[in-house]
Amino acid sequence: MNTFSTLQSILISDPLRALWMLLTNVKFALALVFAAVFSGLLGVLIPQIPPEARENTVARAAWLELKHLDFGVWFEFLNALALFDVFHSAWFISLWFVVVVSVTVCTVSRFMPVWRSIHRPQKIVPDSYFEKASHRTKFSYTGEINVVEDKLKRLRYTVEQVEGDTGIPGAKYLFAQRFSWAQYGTFISHLALLMLLLGGLLTALAGDSRTLSLAEKRSAVPLFRDPGPGQIFVEMLDAVKGVDSDGHIIDFRSKFMVRRGDENILCEATVNDPCDAYGYRFHQAAFFDDLALFSITNPEGKLLFEDVLDFENQVALVPVISVIARDGQVLFDEAVPQMATIESAAGMTALAELNLRNGSYTISWRLPSQDNSAENMKVTITGPDLSATELFVGESLSSNLYEVTFKNPLLVPAINVLDMPGVNNEKVTVQLMKDRWGSDYLYAIGLRSDGEGLVLPIDTTWSSEDGFSFTFLERVDGSGIDVRRDPGDTFIWIAIVLGLLGLGITFYIPRRRLWVSFTRSQIFIAGIAPRSIRFEQELRKLGQAITGKSDTQSNEFEDD
Repeated sequence: MNTFSTLQSILISDPLRALWMLLTNVKFALALVFAAVFSGLLGVLIPQIPPEARENTVARAAWLELKHLDFGVWFEFLNALALFDVFHSAWFISLWFVVVVSVTVCTVSRFMPVWRSIHRPQKIVPDSYFEKASHRTKFSYTGEINVVEDKLKRLRYTVEQVEGDTGIPGAKYLFAQRFSWAQYGTFISHLALLMLLLGGLLTALAGDSRTLSLAEKRSAVPLFRDPGPGQIFVEMLDAVKGVDSDGHIIDFRSKFMVRRGDENILCEATVNDPCDAYGYRFHQAAFFDDLALFSITNPEGKLLFEDVLDFENQVALVPVISVIARDGQVLFDEAVPQMATIESAAGMTALAELNLRNGSYTISWRLPSQDNSAENMKVTITGPDLSATELFVGESLSSNLYEVTFKNPLLVPAINVLDMPGVNNEKVTVQLMKDRWGSDYLYAIGLRSDGEGLVLPIDTTWSSEDGFSFTFLERVDGSGIDVRRDPGDTFIWIAIVLGLLGLGITFYIPRRRLWVSFTRSQIFIAGIAPRSIRFEQELRKLGQAITGKSDTQSNEFEDD
């Protein structure tokens, strides 16, 4: 009767036993492993919904619409099987659960046989075993059995005399084993796998992960999308970029307040040193220094806007120019903001104006494209006493009054702001600059009605013709904080420790068992040991130690 027929007959009479047999069946385990690997491969090969879009209905729908265009007629089929969110689908979690149950049953079913093998080993074997064992030897010996027992104990064997089931007159028997507890190594390895699977299942079911963008001077940000009594708010107090005496960045850290209800927890986190609060772990994930605190008031003095202007990592390429007068006085030594751009067949050209003692100088440069980069940047300078002159990085030109040097290109934060309150233009271009003394200022195009650019230093207010006031309050820093709740991480760490322990015991401390038959003229030894050790050599050395003959002939031993 085959396995399927046996299982079918048992299923009718005893369903629980049939289920137990199925979960401990090797073929079923291999099928589960294949299914899990194939499912994981699908999750890797097929694009998955980004975490930030998974809980956002609008973002999720927009992302799926893009995939609809990519996969065409196959989209509906793939989406119906939840293959765009494999690792969070019901069928994948169910498969994972079955794998966990199967490994649990296999682990439990192995415990009692392992325990019996260690604590109730087979101490008596038939005499025929000494002729058929994979590891065996025999040699001549006329001494006492106590000597054999003593030699085995010196080799760290646990030895006991047993009664043999034999008809050989005067025969005596020993059972010896070394590292009997090492048999638990395989059980520990199974337990490690179980802990790993449990950790993964808990993470999939109850884990949570999201990234918050937090800026100084900004109000607290809610952690959860849906409001409720358990809502957690996070407020950035201080985002720090640590530098050493040479100006090298050595670390990033953030100090923030985590609040739930009336309870507050002050946290400080770095990349490698997170903060724990209310069951969540907060890691430093990113650092931003391209944020400007900006305010707008209407003609009646009512505050329309006071928040952080985020440049969103967008940048503009500008040149750093120095101008030195003939008397050695430094007139200008800083980056020149983009004041206008001209589009032509040759590409985009940026323009800036530099006002010096004897008039205005025009500086132009090509914006980088696929064919040229900032490394090959050159500027063209014209002025009252200068014809158009091109300068590459590090080059200088001299006029009757000045020495002008193109020091280097620089990327500065820059963004186009649409529909800014109090502005008639649809778009305002804002650049975050530094002067030669290291002070920050905003350069804005589109605030003024005449189209000219506006320099707005920190704590300076400019009022438009319509009575709206614009103030650059200060430059602020911010951090990206990775927030995680992973109830399975403890199980995973336990699994790693158990796995290393189990594998170490299995491969480096293998168990050995010996059965010794002693007559008045010969000793027969048979043993069991893993294939990873040279047990035949150990038996040969044992024979040499017992007989006291280092030159014992190999033909006195029989090994397979």
